[in-house]
This record gives sequence, C-alpha cells and structure tokens, in this order.
Amino acid sequence: MKQCNRNQLWGALAGLALVAGQTNAAVFYGLDAEDFEGEPVGILSTTANNTDYVLTSTSGDKAEVAGHLASTGSPGAGIDPTGQHGLVRGDANKHMTLTTAMSLVTDNVVSLEISLAVYFNNTGNSNRFNLLYSALGDFSDQVSIQVFNPTGVFVPANYEYEEDRWYAGQSVTINSTDAGITFTDTAKIRWAKIGTGQSNRVYFDDVLITGTQVPEPTSTALLGLGGMALLLRRRR
Repeated sequence: MKQCNRNQLWGALAGLALVAGQTNAAVFYGLDAEDFEGEPVGILSTTANNTDYVLTSTSGDKAEVAGHLASTGSPGAGIDPTGQHGLVRGDANKHMTLTTAMSLVTDNVVSLEISLAVYFNNTGNSNRFNLLYSALGDFSDQVSIQVFNPTGVFVPANYEYEEDRWYAGQSVTINSTDAGITFTDTAKIRWAKIGTGQSNRVYFDDVLITGTQVPEPTSTALLGLGGMALLLRRRR
C-alpha cells in the first residue's frame, strides 16, 4: 500500500473533525420564555388559558396570572421583570403544570436547564416553592428537583432569597443520569407551593426550559464511517 500524502491525511482528518465538531444543540419546551403576557389577570380555567401551564385554582388557594409586581428596591439579581407574572399561593396542592409533555427521548436530550425569575412576599417555611419532575407526566411518580426558600438572606447555591425582591435568571439543571430521573417523551415539570396560607405568595416569571441534545447516533456513526472509508480508500 502507498503511504498517504499530506492532502489525503488532511481530507481524512477533516472528515473526523466533522464528527467531533458537532456541538450539542438546544431545544425549547413551551415558549422560548413564559412571561404570562396576553392573559387576563386572575384565576383562569384549567382548560381555557394560553399559557404554557395548566393552572389549579379554588376561591382562595390558587395558581393564577398576576399583574405587575415590582421589587421594593433593586432586584436581587438580573432584571426586574415587567408585565404580568405567575402567582401561586395558599396550600401545597396549588401548582402550575407544563401543558405539553417534553419529548426528551425523541429529541435526544441529555440534560434540561430550567430558569426563572422568582419573588417571595414573605419569609418562612410556609412560603416555599418547589420544582417537581414527572417522567410519566401525571406526577404519580414526581421527584422534587429543587426547593426555593425565602430566608431573608440571599445564598445562590442554596436557592435562598430575600423577600420582596425579584431574582432573575435562577437556574436548575436536570441530567438524564441523575438518581431517580428517567427522561421520557411524557415528561413534565410542575411549579408547586409548599406550605399554607393565602397570604404566602410566590411570584415567578420568564420561565425558560432548554434541553441539551446530542447528535443523532446514526448520523454521527455514518459520518464517522464515511471518514474512515475515505481514509482506507486513499491508502490503497
């Protein structure tokens, strides 16, 4: 066999680089960012709303779309959201659930990043906010991913916040390899209230769910084989 010349080697390396150079893609679930605009303020029917979330409600304890609420001072982090917000208050059975399931398997997703802006109107264990994940989508198998706590002191690593301040760009990541987590095509997330009391309110906004994808395995394999075939053919 003849030795490969420089051009042949560069051609083979270019084929391999095409495989290795594929970066992970992103897919959004729901709108690019749910900001609760375009909805009537107040309690909405669980079936008659245009948000990305199904709302639960009763006359007092409820999840709803709220009007603008500003920080009483500078925002804790990021931008103080304008316009309308999501609001959950009352008992622990009140929540907002993602309307459409996330096709995590079909989309080849390996991790989810969920970000939001959050605001607590008071501190205490009766006013916590929980991010739940359900592989089945009906929350009979729900897993608590992150609890957001109003403690009076902002500690980013622990998701603890001062009251009466907006904290924007707060991010949680879920990986397909995390304990107790299974990525499915029926998966949903839910924002749930922890604690009791209608006076305990959690506002949130700008919810963004981004899935990180890997390239299709078959496409990657074909590209890799194509590069190897080119190398072997050139070396004959």
